[in-house]
Amino acid sequence: MKKFLTLLAKKLWPDVDTLAEPDRVSLLGELFGTLYTLPFVIVGLGWLMRETNLDLVYRQWPILLLLLGLSFIFSRLSFFQITGNRAGSYSYEGNDLEAIVIVSATLLFGPTAIWLHVLNILGTYGTKWPRFASRYQWWNWIRNLIANMGIETVSFLLSLRAYQWLGGHFPLQNLTLTVLWPALLAVLIFVLLNELFFWSMWAFRIYFQLISQLLQDNLAELNRQIIKFLLVSNIPIFFGILAAALYTQMGLGAYLFLMGGILLASLLARRLSQTLVLSQQRSRELAQLEQLGRAIFAALPADTSCLPRLLEIYVPKMFQYRQVEIRLFSGQILLQLPQDMPLISEDIWTWWIPDPQPIHFVPGCKLPWTREPTIYPVVLTPILSTQEAKSLGGICLVLESIHFEDVVTDLRPALQVLSEQIASALHRAEVYRQTLEHQKLTQELALAWQVQASFIPETLPKIEGWQLTAILKPCKETSGDFYDVIQLPNSYLGLVIADVTDKGMGAALFMALSQTLIRTYAREYLTRPDLVLAATNRRILTDTRNKMFVTVFYGILDPATGRLVYANAGHNPPYLLKAQPPSKLQSLPKSQGLRNTGMPLGILEEASWEAKTVELAPSDMLILYTDGITETPNQQDELFGDQRLLVAAQANSESPIQVIQDSILTWVDQFSEESHQCDDVTLMLLKRE
Repeated sequence: MKKFLTLLAKKLWPDVDTLAEPDRVSLLGELFGTLYTLPFVIVGLGWLMRETNLDLVYRQWPILLLLLGLSFIFSRLSFFQITGNRAGSYSYEGNDLEAIVIVSATLLFGPTAIWLHVLNILGTYGTKWPRFASRYQWWNWIRNLIANMGIETVSFLLSLRAYQWLGGHFPLQNLTLTVLWPALLAVLIFVLLNELFFWSMWAFRIYFQLISQLLQDNLAELNRQIIKFLLVSNIPIFFGILAAALYTQMGLGAYLFLMGGILLASLLARRLSQTLVLSQQRSRELAQLEQLGRAIFAALPADTSCLPRLLEIYVPKMFQYRQVEIRLFSGQILLQLPQDMPLISEDIWTWWIPDPQPIHFVPGCKLPWTREPTIYPVVLTPILSTQEAKSLGGICLVLESIHFEDVVTDLRPALQVLSEQIASALHRAEVYRQTLEHQKLTQELALAWQVQASFIPETLPKIEGWQLTAILKPCKETSGDFYDVIQLPNSYLGLVIADVTDKGMGAALFMALSQTLIRTYAREYLTRPDLVLAATNRRILTDTRNKMFVTVFYGILDPATGRLVYANAGHNPPYLLKAQPPSKLQSLPKSQGLRNTGMPLGILEEASWEAKTVELAPSDMLILYTDGITETPNQQDELFGDQRLLVAAQANSESPIQVIQDSILTWVDQFSEESHQCDDVTLMLLKRE
């Protein structure tokens, strides 16, 4: 059967193979339903024409016309249920009270009154002409028209034949048991036949696999919901017997009075159906949004890898959709359902991305990206960043309008909340990614400092007759400052303190290069600090392509004589603090600044430096430092300065050199009031005993 229907479909629509599998199966199902019910129309209308009493129509046309109007009104006030079969797949079951009018009319006027139902079907479906529809919607409309006209006509005729066979007469005279039981049985036969024909068609569609996979997966629950609805919705049909009896015994007024009450009940049933559907929709949205929010919050690790899976679980249960697609403007698709249907047209996104605003299109509206009227309702909602006023992506929801043409729903609040949850998840994922990167960077910087610290002397040499101490406190994970003590031949000692004019990893690498070069050339030019700086400068400019430079003080000490030959490449001048007599200890210390003898390294290749010499007498002290000490600010933005450094050194000048170092650092901390250290601090002290 499926092969035959496919061949027939190809004759009708040559491009049927290009349709998505769910659309193709649905179309074949509607085609089968049309072919299945077509014989009922032929047999039913032929039989009805044979049973029609034209003389009755001529005599009773006013009341028949009135009944036709009532049947049309009742058919417009349908009540319905929408049953969720599975995530994203929903079934519409509707009914109305028009059958009460038809049953009462047939019990009054016989089979001729069935024309009221036929004409009402033609009028009702004529007003529901699918102006903007897909092929599936067209054939659904045709199948419903033929099925309602043919199956119900045959069912009415068979039930009336049973009524006459059981001894029933037209018109129905009263409500005595003798008269009542054939009418009750006839109405019951009509209901059973009607449902039998319907369920046989449904059974054949299931047997021939002409229903979607989603319906097949939830068939038992769907059938249970439909049967329950049909049992309840068919009970009012029996009131047609009461209406016919009232007409014959009490006249048209009593009949219309009863119909008025039934009309109000029908209107109420319709409003309740609408309210129930809307309430179910809101409840479904809120429940799934709440669960999605909890799932996103609980998801570990908090990255976007888990977001598509969570959306696939919860989003389909929120909306009654034909298609839904959630994508980021970066190109990543977070959700695409149903998965066996093609992606939503790129034209939508191309048109919408430049100005992503909430917008929706109802059937018949011209779509800006195609200039053609849309068949299905389309809703677009942007996903806005939680931190910046920019759009990260969007939600495109295409609805099944055939199921919801009588129900007005506003999905924008739920879609807005959904977009905010997605934006929050994306932000959380970004924060998580940045945290991981920061942790990784912190680990790398810690490792870098360990490597950098290995360039700093782990222990200082012990020099007879001298005290030497040094400390480096980086303001960040790595440092641009460095110091070194180089043991040279002939017991000479190279003293280095330097400061790269930058901070961070780049400065640390530049520091490592500079220190390595100074150590290399220090052994080549044993007594010429000026040549060491010149050679280092040339290599820095040759081997690097950046704009960093480094200030360096390099001195060569002869411990035996106290003679210090030095060159200062733009560094803060070290102070030679001369020993004072006991009578002058309270005055400002007498100091000599070992000032610049050339520019910093890394600026000009042809630069040169001058070497100078000083003598350190017993009890003299040399203070080498970086600007992290003298330029330490306090709360009033005053700088610590050179004078405070000298006073701090003088305050404990008679103490061991380690005590002097601790005293200077304490003075600096107290001056800054323990504010955040904003520069590397390096201090080296050399004292002759």
